[in-house]
Amino acid sequence: MPRVEEVLGAYLGAEPRIELGPHGKPRAPGLHFNLSHSGHLRVLAVARYEVGVDVEIVSDRGDVNELAAIGLPAEQAAEVAAAPARERNTVFHRLWVRHEARCKLHGVGLVAPVPAAARDVVIDLDLGPGVAAALAVQASARSSAAWPPPITGLQWDARMCSTGSASSGWSASRSSASRAPSSGR
Repeated sequence: MPRVEEVLGAYLGAEPRIELGPHGKPRAPGLHFNLSHSGHLRVLAVARYEVGVDVEIVSDRGDVNELAAIGLPAEQAAEVAAAPARERNTVFHRLWVRHEARCKLHGVGLVAPVPAAARDVVIDLDLGPGVAAALAVQASARSSAAWPPPITGLQWDARMCSTGSASSGWSASRSSASRAPSSGR
């Protein structure tokens, strides 16, 4: 399986110097990245601005109302509770990855509040059936002359990457915020 450093080096054209940001979030000078994994899936988001990504394999977690009340902002927990019972698990996973992507964007933990003034763009990523995934960027990135920037999400299936070959099990998906933007609020 390719290492994160190898992927970042391909973007930078040189070996990356990974350092920790103010809240312990790793970054490489000139490049920001975020990694998430769930089961056999791995997703790496790479951008020229702060980025957060999360992926979850949708699984039956039983009654997700308690998890939502503990781990999601109140308005999102209420959305989970209001969802029809047969859709509640899917709604929970979608909102969970959106929230976690925002937390990772800002380098804060799930229980720490996202900065109150944060205006983020959260993009739902389509990685196939049974998978919830989201990418978050700061809304200020939209005012950049380079908007919409290519957002590269590299995903791989760890079950297929035992040889470490970059061509084995990898798929690249390119998206831009114009594809499926929504407010992270």
